[in-house]
Amino acid sequence: MISLETLREKEKDEEIINLLTSIQKIQAKQPKRDQLITYHRKYDENNLFIDSVPFNFDNQESEGTKKLLYLLGPWYDTLKNGKILVIDELDSRLHSISH
Repeated sequence: MISLETLREKEKDEEIINLLTSIQKIQAKQPKRDQLITYHRKYDENNLFIDSVPFNFDNQESEGTKKLLYLLGPWYDTLKNGKILVIDELDSRLHSISH
C-alpha cells in the first residue's frame, strides 16, 4: 500500500492531492471493522471431536479459506440475479482437498 505522503511527493496535480486527502479523511471517520471469528473443530488422537477452537479470520485463516469466503457474495449475487461472473485464476490458493 502506498501512503498518502508518498503520493503527495510524487504527484503535483492539486486535484488529485485534494481527492486523496478527502478519501483519507473519510477512511479515518469509518468505524473499526468488526473482527470475524471462525471456529475449527478439534479432535483427539482417536479422531473424536473434543472442542471448537476460535480463529481470527484475518490473521489465522488460510488464503484459500479467505478467497472462498470472499467469493461467496459475488457467487450468490450472480446466481440469484442471472448475472455473469468472471474470475481469473479461480483455482489459485483454493484448497485442493475438500472435506
